[in-house]
Amino acid sequence: MTLSDIAIRRPVFTTMMSVAIMVLGAFSFSRIPVDLYPDVEFPVVSVVTAYPGASPREIETQVTEKIEDAIVSVSGIDQIVSYSRD
Repeated sequence: MTLSDIAIRRPVFTTMMSVAIMVLGAFSFSRIPVDLYPDVEFPVVSVVTAYPGASPREIETQVTEKIEDAIVSVSGIDQIVSYSRD
């Protein structure tokens, strides 16, 4: 007896086996641990300041340099990048 003969002669058996496989698959899928995506924290801090009407040079001297001086004292910082724009 081949698989197709069993499926044709016993449709209820075939349906119940299909349902049992789907239920076991859903149960197994819900219990699989996810190890593919580790916890990753990117060490990035972004500071945005608005100073309407000021030139980039004024923003740099009055705001950006003071913020950079305060951030430098934090441990674990490898690089600081700042942009001063209109």
